[in-house]
Amino acid sequence: MPAGTSGGVTPLGTRAGILGAVALPGLGVLLGLPLRLAALAAVVGVLGMMVDSLLGATLEARGWLDNDGVNLAATSFGALASVALGQVVGP
Repeated sequence: MPAGTSGGVTPLGTRAGILGAVALPGLGVLLGLPLRLAALAAVVGVLGMMVDSLLGATLEARGWLDNDGVNLAATSFGALASVALGQVVGP
């Protein structure tokens, strides 16, 4: 996949995204964040990354959203997912 392709998913990029989604909550655990919340943050981070790619490959590729719109939508999804999953997982 050529670099810069909207919504492009590569094995290397996916691994890097997962690593980032796990590294920051992992650091939080080292600083005292409860493991359950860190796991929730990691899951939401991976989901947000996947939604970003999906929206980039569909809505951005069709010209319905620009990159800023995709980023806003994916970040909003992540925020809503964290609230919804937080309700399921509990405090």
